[in-house]
Amino acid sequence: MNSLAEESLAIFKKIEENEKKNRNLKPFLRPGSISFFEHDLRIRLFKQSSMFDQAKDSIQIKETYTCIKKHACFKKWDELKKITLKEMYVNKVHEGRYLEAKIAYEPFCVTSIQTLIQDENGDLEKFSVYNLNSNYDEDPKLLLPLGSTIRIKEPFLKLAADESITIRVDSPSDLEIVILADIPKSIQDDSIFYEKFNKEGNEFFSQKKFLQAIRSYTKALTLKNCVKSYSNRALAYLKLECFQSSFLDAEKSVHLEPNEKGYFRLGLSLYNMRQFEKSLEQFEKCLELNSQNKEAKQEIEKCHKRIQETKGIYDFSYLIRNSGKDNLRIDVADYVSDKIEIIDIPKKGKGVIAKVDIPKNTLLVGSKALSISYDCEFILKYVLVAYNLLNRTLDMNSRCQNLLNLIYKMRNDPFLSEKVYSLYAGKNFDRDFKMDPSIIDTERIENIQSFNSFKSDDFRFVKEPILDNSGVWFIPSFFNHSCIGNTVRIFFSDFVIIYTKRDIKEGEELTLSYLPLKSYEEREKKLQQYGFKCRCELCELDRKDGKLLKKREEMLKNIDKLKEKYDSKKWLNLIEKIRETYKERDKYKYELIRPVMYLSISLLKELKFDQAYRYSFELFEIAKECGDDAMAYSCAQKLSEYSDCILKPNDAEQWRKKADDLFPNDPFIKQFITESIIPV
Repeated sequence: MNSLAEESLAIFKKIEENEKKNRNLKPFLRPGSISFFEHDLRIRLFKQSSMFDQAKDSIQIKETYTCIKKHACFKKWDELKKITLKEMYVNKVHEGRYLEAKIAYEPFCVTSIQTLIQDENGDLEKFSVYNLNSNYDEDPKLLLPLGSTIRIKEPFLKLAADESITIRVDSPSDLEIVILADIPKSIQDDSIFYEKFNKEGNEFFSQKKFLQAIRSYTKALTLKNCVKSYSNRALAYLKLECFQSSFLDAEKSVHLEPNEKGYFRLGLSLYNMRQFEKSLEQFEKCLELNSQNKEAKQEIEKCHKRIQETKGIYDFSYLIRNSGKDNLRIDVADYVSDKIEIIDIPKKGKGVIAKVDIPKNTLLVGSKALSISYDCEFILKYVLVAYNLLNRTLDMNSRCQNLLNLIYKMRNDPFLSEKVYSLYAGKNFDRDFKMDPSIIDTERIENIQSFNSFKSDDFRFVKEPILDNSGVWFIPSFFNHSCIGNTVRIFFSDFVIIYTKRDIKEGEELTLSYLPLKSYEEREKKLQQYGFKCRCELCELDRKDGKLLKKREEMLKNIDKLKEKYDSKKWLNLIEKIRETYKERDKYKYELIRPVMYLSISLLKELKFDQAYRYSFELFEIAKECGDDAMAYSCAQKLSEYSDCILKPNDAEQWRKKADDLFPNDPFIKQFITESIIPV
C-alpha cells in the first residue's frame, strides 16, 4: 500500500509540474496526425502499464487529477461554426466552433472514456470524455459505438503530461452522438425498414439492452412517426432513468393518439421527476381509457400519499420500515413549512429564517437527496480517488461516485438540474445566475457538491463502514451552520427531516450543526472544507478564552486513558481544573460533558449514589444547553431510574417527562430516535 501511495504521489507531482508548465505555454498550431498504428501501439502500451486488463475480480483504483478549469459551452449548435483538426491549436478552447468526427477506435474506460476520433480530412486524434457514464460498470463501447459520428462543442485540445495531445471533454452536454448517421439516405424515405428497426428495438429491450433499443427505436421514428415506437422508446428511457426523454416521448405518443401505455409512461416519468400532481393527472387519463388498469390504480394511490407528504403529513412508521441498510433509497415526497423562508443574510449568503414564531419540535423540512451514493454499491470493485490541484483537496469513493450520479440525474431531469444550480458553488459563481438546466457545467457542479454534500447519518449505518455515503439535499443546503444550532436533522436512509430544537422567534435564523460538538480546534479544522469561519456564540466564547482554551484542550488529551480507571477523586480533580478554565464565562461549558459523565459512572461504581445523582443532574443541564440531546436524554433516563430506586416517584416522572420533551411528539419517530441512543 505504501508503494501505491508513493506511486500516486509521484504521478500527482508530475501532473502538477506539467500543468505549471502548460499555464505559461502559449497555444500553438496542432502538429500533423500520427498514424493509426502508432496510436494503437501507444494505447496498448498504456493499457499494459496501467494494469488495464487486470483480473475482473480484483479491485481497481480509479484516480482523477483536476489541474485546470473545466470548460462548458453555453452556446447552441446553430451558434457554432465547424472546425477541423488541422485548424486547431494545442492548449486552447476553440470558442464558437464545433468539431465533427467519427469514433475510430474501440473505446475503453480508465476514469474517462478514451478512444480515437477521425475527422472529415482523415486526421486522427486521441479523445477523452469525462462524466458521460453514470458508473464504471457501463460498457464504453455502447456509449460511444465504433464508427458512430460525434459532434463536440468548443473542443479543447490539451497537452498531456506525457507530451501527447488529446481532445478533452468534461461536460456531457458538449458532446452529441449522431445516431442516425449510419442510415443510408437512399432508405430514409422507405417505410419498409421501419418494422425492421422497431422489431430490432423490441429484441434489444427484451434482452435488457436499453441503450441499443433506444437507438433502434430512434431509427424507426426517423422513417415513421408512430405511437408505438414513441411509447416503446419512452419505456426504454424510463429503464435508464432518463426521465425527461421518457416524458417527451410519452407526450408525443399521446399527442399522436391518446393511448393507455402513453399516459401511463407519462405518469411514471413525471412521478420520477417528483411532479406528483401532474403525474396523478396522467394516471387518471390512463384509467379513463381502461378503468381496470390495476397498475394505474396503484400509482394513483402512491401519488395521493406523496401529495399528502408535500403538506408535511408523514407516516413515520412507513419511513422507518422502508429505510435502513436494506432500503438505501426511500420513495417519499419533500415538504417545506410555510413558516420559513430563504433570504440573503449579511456575510453569510443565503440562509433560512422564521417568518413567524415557531414552537419547539415543529417539523420544518422533509427532503429526499437529489443524489446519493453509498460505498457498498461499488467498493468491492473500485476504489475512487479524485485529487484537485487547484484547491488542494482530496475526495474518495462515495463523494467521487456521487458526482457521476448527480451529473447523470441533471442530464435527465430539468427540475432537479434547476435545484442543483441554485445551490452555493463558491465565491467565483453567481448563485442567482439563471442556468440553462440542459447545460452541464461540470466545474460549477463539482463546487456545488464540495460545498453542499454531506452524509446520511442514519444511526443504523453507524456500525456498517460499507454504508458510508455522500449526498446532496436541496432545502437542507440552505441552512447555515452553528455549532449550537437551533434545529436538528434525522435521517431515514436518503431522506432527512429537520425540526426545531427550541422555540424560535419571528425573524430568527434557523441553523444546523454540520458536525458533532467536539473541541474548538477540531471544529475549526473540519469547517475549513466549507470555506468559512464559524461565528456562532460558542465559537466566539472559545476564541475569547484564548490561553484558557489551549490549557483546557491540553488537559483533555489523555482523557481516554483516565476513563478506564473509574477513580472519582481523579475525575473530581480534573473537573475542578477544567472549571478554572471556564471562570470567565457562564455558559456552553461543553468540555465538562465527558469528565462529568465519567465521574458520575465512577461514583455509581463506588456506591456514592447521592453524589452520582447530583453530577448526573449537572451533566443533563450542560448537555441540554449545548444541544447534546442524546446525552441529555440518556442522563434524564438514568435520573428517572435512580429516582424510582430511592422511592421518589414524582421525581422519576419529572425526569421521564424531561427526556420525552427532548424529541418530537410522534411516537414512531420518538422511538426511532431513542433507540439510536447508547445509554451512559
